Amino acid sequence: MCIICVGMMTPALYCLSQNSSKRVDPSNCNHLPKPETKLSKCNTHCSLRLTRDPPECPSCEKKRPRCAKIEGNKQSELNPTYCRGLTAPDFNTEQCLRSCERKLQWRWTKWGQCSAKCGEGAISRRVWCQVLQDNVIHFVNDSSCPGSKPDDIRKCNNGPCGNWVVEAWSPVCNSTSISCYFSCLRR
Repeated sequence: MCIICVGMMTPALYCLSQNSSKRVDPSNCNHLPKPETKLSKCNTHCSLRLTRDPPECPSCEKKRPRCAKIEGNKQSELNPTYCRGLTAPDFNTEQCLRSCERKLQWRWTKWGQCSAKCGEGAISRRVWCQVLQDNVIHFVNDSSCPGSKPDDIRKCNNGPCGNWVVEAWSPVCNSTSISCYFSCLRR
């Protein structure tokens, strides 16, 4: 049997019946010496390699190695058991983080409305850290972004509040109706 790439193979050895040329139990051939079998190289057209994609922004976490079969310029993924004993390349996480710093940036929405119709309240907005990689925006932990996080809550004041006061009937009349009014007095 030959492994997937650059292996050694031995020819298959069977015990055959002298009458029918069918396979029989190997013990039926124990009275004879086993023929010599020679190992030969096989599948030399390819190689096996553990590969690891370089860490990507924003996390720069090392990715799990993959077992790959390399045939010329073509690479295909295999079951990891085929690459047992091989060493995966390592990537420098610190270099990755430095390259990400240039792409990490704070972004935010417009300020919302004041929480109070009058008097003191608060306005808020969403603030997040993102990185643009291969024209795709990735959202990352705030701790990854450079500098301080911009404010996401701020005080606001829409002026003093008022109270409604009911006064006596209005002395103003017109020809069609008697009207009363309410006036807004400031505190």
